[in-house]
Amino acid sequence: MIKKLISMLILVLFCATFCANVFAEGQKVGLINFRKAGFECKKGKAFQAEFEGKDKKAKEELDKMAKELRKLRDESDLLSDKAKAKKEEELRKKQVAFNDSRRKKSEEIIRWRDDQMREITKEITDATAAYAKNNGYDMILDQMVAVYFTETYDITDEILKELNK
Repeated sequence: MIKKLISMLILVLFCATFCANVFAEGQKVGLINFRKAGFECKKGKAFQAEFEGKDKKAKEELDKMAKELRKLRDESDLLSDKAKAKKEEELRKKQVAFNDSRRKKSEEIIRWRDDQMREITKEITDATAAYAKNNGYDMILDQMVAVYFTETYDITDEILKELNK
C-alpha cells in the first residue's frame, strides 16, 4: 500500500514538473476527466445499463440455485440417517455446481466488462487525439495526474460532444 502511494506521488510530481515546463513554454494543454467521459458518453451509458442487466440476471439465477440448496438442506434435516446421507451427497454436488456457476458467471461478467471498458477507453483516447489535432493542442492529460488546475484547461465537455456525435 505504501509502495503504491509513493509510486503515485512520484508520478504526480513528475507530471506536475513536466506540466510546469510545458506551461512555461506557452504550449496549449488541456485536461480531460477520463472517468466522467467514460460514464457520460452514449456508449458508456449503454454499457452501464447492459452491465446492470447482466448483473441482475446473474444474481437472479444464483438466488434461484441458493433457494434450491436451502430447500435440500431443510429436507435432509427431516430424513432418516440412510436417506439423509443420500440427500447430503446430492446437496454436496449441488453446492459444488452452485460455486462453479457463481465463479463462471463472475468471470464471464468481468471479462465482458473489461472488453467493453477497453473499447470505451479506446474511443475516448481516439476522440481526444482527434480533438487535440483539430484544435491545436500540444498535450491533453487526464485530470487524475493534475494536482491543481483551473477550469479553463478542462475540455471534458468538448470531448463528450465529439464522442456523442
